[in-house]
Amino acid sequence: MNYTLPLEGDLILSRAKSGAKANLTGQKLLRKGRQSSASHVALVASPAYLIHATPADGVHFIGIHEFLCKSEYSEHWQVFRLNELTNRVANDHWGTRTAVGKACDYFLLQKYNYLIHVGGNKIQRLTKNRSFCSQLAASTYQRLEVATGLQIEDIEKTLPIDFEDAVRDTTIWTNVTDFYRSTMESVLSDEQLLEVLIENERLNASIAKKQILLECHLVSKLLEVAAFVRRTENRFGRLEALVKQHANFVGIPVSVPTFGRNSLSALDAALTIVREQNWVAGEQYDVFKKIQDIGNDG
Repeated sequence: MNYTLPLEGDLILSRAKSGAKANLTGQKLLRKGRQSSASHVALVASPAYLIHATPADGVHFIGIHEFLCKSEYSEHWQVFRLNELTNRVANDHWGTRTAVGKACDYFLLQKYNYLIHVGGNKIQRLTKNRSFCSQLAASTYQRLEVATGLQIEDIEKTLPIDFEDAVRDTTIWTNVTDFYRSTMESVLSDEQLLEVLIENERLNASIAKKQILLECHLVSKLLEVAAFVRRTENRFGRLEALVKQHANFVGIPVSVPTFGRNSLSALDAALTIVREQNWVAGEQYDVFKKIQDIGNDG
């Protein structure tokens, strides 16, 4: 089945109207003289909006019509679709589209990575949870475990030119630019309709962002509950040991009710799922686990 609607995971290669020269020059230097025509990469995160990374706003959503018709990228763009995602959608339509959307959502709110090609452990620590536009796209596809044809060892250093090289493989990618152009052209002649679509997409993107922020907040609250439960378990454990110690000292056999040590199992399972919604939740969870592990070792 040929899905023509904007499909989650569609890749947009574009070039800014101004300011692209430095980007293209940098890519040429980093890729041994190869010339790129794209300075920017974005991904379709839903039928209404894209996700991309920019210096001013980091990783954020932007409406499809606003990006393709009204932004600094609106003059030069192409759209490509992974054939594997098309096949997955044919077998599991909503499941696949939801999974791709969630993979995009994971990176929302990250700051922009200015140091994508600067090495060293210290730099890697500084750029953790930061994304460059093409790095964001490559990392999203990696989360989906889908082959992209990228010929680069470290996807964290992916540049727009690397995607330009990859999309030439038509066994992996399909060019769907004509569909997108026909869709955009159908509303470009009606300025009022275009503004309505843009406003509607902004609203959808805003709701999606607020939903992710709410989920991160809920994770924070769940972690507070988990920490309380862990402290309670530890206190009961110490009390149990103390009672047994005194009972042994006076030679009186005593049966002490054992406080269940599996109270966190269900909560941990829930947190493990929720932490995959966004990197912020994942960071909160990892810090919690580290503190709890240190406490248990002590």
